[in-house]
Amino acid sequence: MRDNPTQTPPSAHRNDMEYWLKRAAHWEAMGDYAAAASAFAAALRAESRLNRAPTLPIKEPHAMPSPPYANRLPARDDVQEVTYHRPPTQRELLFGYGATHYRRFPVEECAFPGTRILKKWFVAPDDGLRYYR
Repeated sequence: MRDNPTQTPPSAHRNDMEYWLKRAAHWEAMGDYAAAASAFAAALRAESRLNRAPTLPIKEPHAMPSPPYANRLPARDDVQEVTYHRPPTQRELLFGYGATHYRRFPVEECAFPGTRILKKWFVAPDDGLRYYR
């Protein structure tokens, strides 16, 4: 059976670049330059299929990531202290002090640096516990 490089290749050889280069060399040696060119083109197509990156949707990068307080309002200028709360610790539960603990902090201590935008939670510098808004 004679190979005809113009026919649709079998699926096993569709992406096999070496197969098509051998076919091109064979047809060139036989003097059929049109068939050799066709086989060489098939080899180039196989190579491009192998080197092609998978097409994935590309997300546009943001110019700058938004800060965590981008959609929050600052505390009013007349507010000097803010009340935060925390759940009881295991030690407090052991001794029977299982209530929610409330504490007032100055705005500068519980706001993002350089702003008056309050954090949803923060760690108090004096006791190391997490307080929630």
